[in-house]
Amino acid sequence: MSIRKCRISKADAITSFFPRMGAVGEQGVEVLLVLGGTEGSPEINVSLLNMYKEMLRERKNRYIIWQTGPDGFCEMESLVKSHRRLLLTPFLHELDKAYAAADVVVSRAGSMSCTEVLVTGKPSILIPLPTIVDDHQTKNAYIMADVMGAKVITEDELDSTSLRAVIDEVFGDEKLMSDMSQKALSASRPNASTDIIRHICSLVGLSCTT
Repeated sequence: MSIRKCRISKADAITSFFPRMGAVGEQGVEVLLVLGGTEGSPEINVSLLNMYKEMLRERKNRYIIWQTGPDGFCEMESLVKSHRRLLLTPFLHELDKAYAAADVVVSRAGSMSCTEVLVTGKPSILIPLPTIVDDHQTKNAYIMADVMGAKVITEDELDSTSLRAVIDEVFGDEKLMSDMSQKALSASRPNASTDIIRHICSLVGLSCTT
């Protein structure tokens, strides 16, 4: 399903991942979505592993949807203690629902991930993979920082302390989150297809009613 076409409500999306949430609903709930790319990220996994328990203990209204990647899932599953506000999964088959549920996204900075963040308007913390050809994820991440104010943590800076600090910084600033969201949605150019059609029509001298 296209991320853009997702029409599920935030409340329904949250309860689809955390059905035991029951009548609590979405009010006051903070959902962190952690993505490491299709193959997962050992570096992100280890950083989250070393602080998730403390974070959930201190933030009673915070929930985590954690995509480990298929290669890292068994190891993380063996190390992570089951928690009602934590969903551990090797892969998200309903990524649209995950974005709908999320308030803040921690992610690598591949072109698809950046596009998803913009289209969904999600405040984001980007951790570029530096070993990709031409280091394009780092370039993507800093473009996202300029365009929407995304937070960037380089892999050299990444550990449980730095990740926790930035997560709490973003969640703790409602204005920052709102600004990120608005800038992301604006940059995504949701009417791009219509604009392109109109431009083509104008070039060939046709009337366009789209």
